[in-house]
Amino acid sequence: MDLQRKVGRFAGRVAAVFTREDQFPYYDAIIHDYKEDLEKYPMHTPKEVMKDCVLKLCRAFVHSKDMKDVKEGIQTLQDVHKGVVSPLQLRETLYLLAVGYYRDGDYTSSLSYLDLCLEIAPHFNQALTHEEKIRIGSLVSHWGRSPILS
Repeated sequence: MDLQRKVGRFAGRVAAVFTREDQFPYYDAIIHDYKEDLEKYPMHTPKEVMKDCVLKLCRAFVHSKDMKDVKEGIQTLQDVHKGVVSPLQLRETLYLLAVGYYRDGDYTSSLSYLDLCLEIAPHFNQALTHEEKIRIGSLVSHWGRSPILS
């Protein structure tokens, strides 16, 4: 029974790659709210609170249907990630960069950021699942071009 479950789960993941299902939720509706919240914060707001708010906004950006928002999220995360000190925020920043690059079609960069994320948090399930999805997708893509299967 355990083997059947594993085979079924693998087949489902392969099918998801073929159908190009994007398992990420869309956050388009809340981007405007997060931007407004950031503008309304007083000047004396602690940096850590501001970084958390920026990460929420970036999460919404990289999960947007609009590719312009995804690219803005990637750029903002690139700017922010150099100044992140907290391991939890760094893990989140690296993961969101991986999601952003994945949604932008740059799977190599996505895998690079996932590797960095998993160095910090080796058991981070979202990153492990995302990495597996990319690797299965590249394997299926490679097989799809194979003369044996053509």
